[in-house]
Amino acid sequence: MTIRKEYVHSCEPEKLYEVAMKEAEPYISKFNVKISRISENVFEAKVSIFGKGIIEVQKDKIIITVDSSFLGMPGMKEKVEEMMDKYMTELIEKCKAQ
Repeated sequence: MTIRKEYVHSCEPEKLYEVAMKEAEPYISKFNVKISRISENVFEAKVSIFGKGIIEVQKDKIIITVDSSFLGMPGMKEKVEEMMDKYMTELIEKCKAQ
């Protein structure tokens, strides 16, 4: 199952990436997330058997696609969407504040 969400922002893409990596570091280590850069502003994150995500940082928006079989579990898709919304709102606010 797949989730695709877009978030509008007004930060420089590279600055947003730096803030995101700093904020995500504890989770990257804890869950052994593998991040690779696909192109200048597109990244892929894989979390072992749990699935993968694609993050595309554009000048005015971020597009996140999460693909995982676990999203088919009851209530899981909604929980993940809620977490994504919360995290992205906080991240964009931190980026704007810097």
